[in-house]
Amino acid sequence: MDNRYDFGSGRFTGTFSSQIRFDLDIRKPITQVLGDSATGKTLLVNYIKADKDSGRFNALEDYPNVIAYDNIFLKEDLKDLRDTLIIIDRGDLILTDELVDFICRDKKNSYLIFARTTLPLGLSPNYYGEFITEGDRIILKYMFSEVGWF
Repeated sequence: MDNRYDFGSGRFTGTFSSQIRFDLDIRKPITQVLGDSATGKTLLVNYIKADKDSGRFNALEDYPNVIAYDNIFLKEDLKDLRDTLIIIDRGDLILTDELVDFICRDKKNSYLIFARTTLPLGLSPNYYGEFITEGDRIILKYMFSEVGWF
């Protein structure tokens, strides 16, 4: 499996170790992942943010068009990005009203937002999902896939 994010298709795949793989089909522009602890949300963010000097995994080289946040950031961090997957962990804790408004209007990037509760992002039910494990893969299972819900 290739380690990559394809902005055109929304496909995000990778292998972090012989025991951890992920295969995500991300619906653009915003997908919110809900779920309990220990489902892989923070694990994915931690691997993406891994120390590039570790030699074991270099997130910046492996995923040049993916950025992960798990603490405070500003919309200035996002305004110059294009064709990038922006992953936000703990969205219910770190997203301000100003950032939510910016994200909802940003058509240049794609967002994968992790939170314990739904956020006021104006999403249809088709854009909410959860991580589940199938064998050695973490996949994104959407709660709904109803035709006509955009």
